[in-house]
Amino acid sequence: MGIKKIQSSGGSIDITHRCDVQHFQGNPYAVIFDENEFHKNIYESMVGNPDLQTQFSPAIINSVNGLVFVAMIKLRTKDEFLEYVIQPSIQFIDLFRNTKSVVFLIESINYGFTAYDLYTKDFDEMYDKYLELKREENQTN
Repeated sequence: MGIKKIQSSGGSIDITHRCDVQHFQGNPYAVIFDENEFHKNIYESMVGNPDLQTQFSPAIINSVNGLVFVAMIKLRTKDEFLEYVIQPSIQFIDLFRNTKSVVFLIESINYGFTAYDLYTKDFDEMYDKYLELKREENQTN
């Protein structure tokens, strides 16, 4: 069950997790909030795991309210799989572009796991295309 549903002409997509920029000890981090405390064990099994594969796939959704930029993040090992769909803010995207990492935070138990090297050239290309389409959309409205 998602935290938000985006309706489009082709159906709908569930945004499964909140994301934001958070500051820890004065430094900004791109954060995805995970409400599932049971994921702590999964995250711990991913630390230093050579089998960890990460994927960050951006998409542009033509929703009934206009264009929306979303991203799907997948974390996979031989034994575990986690998937997130987020609607990142411009601040989140800018920080992500600079750090190439995301912190997965379970607030209720104050636990964070950082995934590095999620960033890809495809992300830049898709985000630049989104900005171009968004400008065009704003000019026609």
